[in-house]
Amino acid sequence: MKVCCKRRGFTLVEMLVVIAIIVVLVGLLFPVFQTARMQASMTQTMGNLSQLSIALKSYRTDHGRYPFMPYYDTDLQKYMGGFSALYPDYVDNKGLLICKGDRSIDGIEKEAKARNYSSYNGKLGSPDPTEAAGTSPSSWDFATDTYTNIETGTTFTGPTRWYNYGGYTNDGVDPYNGDDTDDGYYPYMSSVPTWLSSEGLRYKHYPRLVNRHAPDTTVVTHVVHYRGNFEKATEELDIIMRLDGSAEKISRTAWQTPDSDGVAPFVKQRE
Repeated sequence: MKVCCKRRGFTLVEMLVVIAIIVVLVGLLFPVFQTARMQASMTQTMGNLSQLSIALKSYRTDHGRYPFMPYYDTDLQKYMGGFSALYPDYVDNKGLLICKGDRSIDGIEKEAKARNYSSYNGKLGSPDPTEAAGTSPSSWDFATDTYTNIETGTTFTGPTRWYNYGGYTNDGVDPYNGDDTDDGYYPYMSSVPTWLSSEGLRYKHYPRLVNRHAPDTTVVTHVVHYRGNFEKATEELDIIMRLDGSAEKISRTAWQTPDSDGVAPFVKQRE
C-alpha cells in the first residue's frame, strides 16, 4: 500500500517573516560594511600619501626646495605646484594624486587627471568638464573663502588650499599669497609669532614648506574627503601626512580648536 505525502511550501506569512528578518539584518550590517569600506579606503589613502612623501623628498633633493604653492594655470589649463608638480618626473601615476574618498570630481575623473588635479592640493571651485580654451578659464581654480590671520586678527579672502606652503590657519587652510610681499598675511612678513618665540624657536622652525628646512613633523597636507561619512562634526576624521612620510588619522575638531594662546594644532603641528 503506497502512502502519498504532500509537500507543503512556504505560506505567505512565513515568506514575509523571512523577508522582514533579512531586511533587519541588512539594516544592521550595512553601517558595518560602510565603515569597513571607509576604513579600507582611508588605509589606501595613507599608503598613497606615504609614496608621495618619498617623491616630495626626491623633489627637495633635486631642487633645493619643496614644490611651490599650487595654483591653476588658466593658460595651460592644468594645475602647477604642490603635489601636481611631482608629475611626471617623480610620480608617473596620476592616480596617486587623487584621494579615493574625493567625491568632488565624480564623473569627471578623466578631465581632472588631464588638468593634473590633486585631491591633496585644495578645494575646487566649480569644475567644468566641458570647459574649452577661452571659456570660463577659472572654473577649475581653487574655491575661496574668508579667513582670519591668527597673528593680526585681520580677515581676508583667500584660496582654500590644504597643501601647507605658506602656513596654516587654525582651520587647516593655507590661503597665503606668496607673491605679494605687501599683503601682510604671509607669516614671515611680521615678527616671529609668540607661539614660536615662547619656545625659543625662530622662523626657520615654522612648519611650512616655504621653509626648505622645515622640521620633519611639518604637516604637508590634510585629507578632508572622508568627513561626509560621519554623522557628527565632532566625530569627523582627517588624515594628515608629515614630512617624515608618516600618515595618521586625526580628530578634525580637536586639531582646529585653539589653545589658551589662540593657536590650534594645525598651526603648531607638534607631536
